Amino acid sequence: MDLRQRLTAALADRYRIDREAGAGGMATVFKALDLRHEREVAIKVLHEDLGATLGPGRFITEIKTTARLQHPHILPLLDSGEVQGLLFYVMPFVTGETLRDRLTRDTQLPINEALRIAREVADALGYAHGLGIVHRDIKPENILLQGGHALLADFGIALAVQHAGGTRMTQTGLSLGTPQYMSPEQAMGEKGVDFHSDLYALGAVTYEMLAGEPPFTGASVQAIVAKLLTERPVPLTTVRDTIPLHVEQAVNTALAKLPADRHRSAVEFARMLGEVATSGAHPLVGQSGVRVAAPAPRRGRDAMRLMGTVAAAVVVAVAGTVAVLQSRDGAADRNVKRLRLELPENMTISASQAGRTVGISPDGETIAYVGIAPDGSNQLYVRKWNALNATAVPGSTNGWEATFSPKGDSIAFLIPPHRVKVVPLAGGVPIVVADSGLYGLTDGINGLDWGVDGFLYVTAQAGTARVRPGENVLQRISTLDATRGDFAHLYPRLLPNGKGALVTIAFDALFGSRPDSLVVAVVDLATGKATPLLRGIRAQYASSGHIVYIRSDGVLMAAPFDQGRLAVTGPAMELRDTVMTNIPSGGLIADFSLSASGTLFYTKLGPVMYRAHWVDRAGTPTVMRADLLGRHGGITLSPDGSRVAMAIDDDLWMVPLDQSPPLRLTTGAVAMSGRAAWAPDGKTVYFAGIQGGAFSTLFQVLIGEGSQPKAVPMGEKRQVFGGTPSPDGTWIVFRTDNQAPGAGDILGIRIGVDTVPRVLVASKFEDLSPAVSPDGKWLAYSSNESGRHEIFVVSFPETSAAKFQISQDGGIEPRWARSGRELFYRNARDKLVAVPVTLGPTLIKGTSKELFDASMYYAQTYTPQYDVSADGTRFLMMRIVGRPRPEPVVVFNFVDELKALVKNVKP
Repeated sequence: MDLRQRLTAALADRYRIDREAGAGGMATVFKALDLRHEREVAIKVLHEDLGATLGPGRFITEIKTTARLQHPHILPLLDSGEVQGLLFYVMPFVTGETLRDRLTRDTQLPINEALRIAREVADALGYAHGLGIVHRDIKPENILLQGGHALLADFGIALAVQHAGGTRMTQTGLSLGTPQYMSPEQAMGEKGVDFHSDLYALGAVTYEMLAGEPPFTGASVQAIVAKLLTERPVPLTTVRDTIPLHVEQAVNTALAKLPADRHRSAVEFARMLGEVATSGAHPLVGQSGVRVAAPAPRRGRDAMRLMGTVAAAVVVAVAGTVAVLQSRDGAADRNVKRLRLELPENMTISASQAGRTVGISPDGETIAYVGIAPDGSNQLYVRKWNALNATAVPGSTNGWEATFSPKGDSIAFLIPPHRVKVVPLAGGVPIVVADSGLYGLTDGINGLDWGVDGFLYVTAQAGTARVRPGENVLQRISTLDATRGDFAHLYPRLLPNGKGALVTIAFDALFGSRPDSLVVAVVDLATGKATPLLRGIRAQYASSGHIVYIRSDGVLMAAPFDQGRLAVTGPAMELRDTVMTNIPSGGLIADFSLSASGTLFYTKLGPVMYRAHWVDRAGTPTVMRADLLGRHGGITLSPDGSRVAMAIDDDLWMVPLDQSPPLRLTTGAVAMSGRAAWAPDGKTVYFAGIQGGAFSTLFQVLIGEGSQPKAVPMGEKRQVFGGTPSPDGTWIVFRTDNQAPGAGDILGIRIGVDTVPRVLVASKFEDLSPAVSPDGKWLAYSSNESGRHEIFVVSFPETSAAKFQISQDGGIEPRWARSGRELFYRNARDKLVAVPVTLGPTLIKGTSKELFDASMYYAQTYTPQYDVSADGTRFLMMRIVGRPRPEPVVVFNFVDELKALVKNVKP
């Protein structure tokens, strides 16, 4: 039997071997299907002479080192073993290409792309080096490109070979490493190879991405080794004069002959490659100088004049954008200063993040905020007041709710679907301290506080919990009071005396759409009891002896509070600041942070308004109805295309497209909490809603005057969000919305047939937005099982029979064309994408095509917010009309002002 046949027979109970996908110096690669987990994998089988030299025991022990490497730019190890004398290891199958493939095709990469890949690989190396693990075989063949990002593969394989084989490797004539990327000490056969060798190899790879060939080439291994030991590489700027000088310097340092002359870490290399590294364990704060991204090099006086002009412009643009806001009588207060902070255009605060976007350190010297990254995603940044630059927090893409440690030397934040991360500000790798049991991270509803006792306080699924970094075990500190109707305990803040914690009790799932649905409360840590105090949201304790919170109309309020008694001791008073962010569902998301030193940092933002538009495949918009403008969402076309169902504020409306008057289908008794969907007959609309309590379930309403919503009997005890009928009306497919791994599932029920729902998709990941194909045989949904949301399709209703990944560039909001010949989704670049598909016994996917930029149209990760016309030529979308830009405001000595106000209050 050949190698494939042997492997197929030996692994038949675990993997279905598809084909040989490639071969290298140490292994042959096969594409296969993991039968247990229904995922595509790559099985790498070591060449038999190498395997015989190594022996299975030591090799398997060493290769398991890579199993503990969990990093977004490291391809994880899934499995390893020995069968019939074959040593193998298993990794995810990446559908992209290797960096070698890309270089073979294009020779050189655009400078920005090459630097991004180098920084991402450096990020992965910095993480591994911090764990004492060295790769030893960095080369383009081991760098995979998927969705525009780098994945470092075969981590630890060379280490396993070296440790397992020892001196026997040279006796067999097998060599480790690739000569073009081997460091001098590795080429000399030194045993004590450390992280400096990886830095050299990455420097060589970076050189090749920029120059088109490695720093040293030759007709033989001996010729290459002789050059790398004795010669210097040709300067990059000689090969390509558009390469910035600081990049050339960074690469030259990495390629130094002596390890001691190279960078001190992979992090330092990444930092030297760019002015603001967006990943890696680099120092996050403390940079006070102005850096200017280097333009294409110019010679002589023109270059000096250009750089001087750019630097001066940056200084004026940044330093001139902090304005003192006058007090109401027009005179600036001598002690209390209000500053409007104008951030650079490319680092502004995001208006699309629903959770808290700002934070401030205990000493009031450093701010953290959710900004917009170069790729358009949300990203956490930190900045000191005395610095002109903000710095990206590594590993914080889509992170929010930043909170500083009591000493101000680390920052913690939330990452969907259910993680709390911590990263040191002086440099370090983000560490996950909680990855389950949290509530509402997808919807931007939660809360996080780093208490003076060292615990992180966070909203849990059934109350409030805390976790100490390093221990990573959630401890419950409050539970929901069912008799009172508690739905969630949000936004915890530990009191300075450690006796209690302030929380916000939500009494329904709409989080502030109604003024009476949110109240400030205090949790007694000794008993776990939460006692309501005042109507409002996000209370924090001020050193003046007050709790500061947000009223339902966005006004900042203060009430005297006794920490010892855990009680409000007097009437609340209105302050001068208004803090408010409206999200489309109508919920109030307050955005402010108060430091222990008394500095207030908040953002002001007016309501975001939407108008329904038809958008053709070229991206040209046409207003659907000019008379509809407001907080709208969840738009859905009727089966005959003559009407739409949509949310207006919290109610469901039916809107005719012929300009006839809209018909209100719900009147406040049932508030919408998810997107509506039409029954195939066009007479009934299904929607997720809340009636008289905190629980979201599925309702149906007949189209017509006086019709009342009725709950759909489903036998589901978890919350239900969204309900999509199958084309024949037999099934209702929906998702549940608990944030623990495995609890946010996709289910289906046959109304009148099933007494309980059937599980369709259940995993430890976040599975959202189910959509049944027009032929009723396939189910599309989005899942973050790959580390970010992508679009998948499974067979329906027997979902275990087949599974396909549709998107490779990020994906949310899947929608089928009614013809069944296309599947649409929104990718990570905010483009609407069309994918040709052929439906049948199996699904055949064509080449995807980006149709248009959809960034100006409302989107949600968890519920599609657009629909497709019957002929597939137009899309009905909610266009953002006049999105307001967040206005960050800082109030120095805010607590002094609060004390002065208290003195002036007359009894």
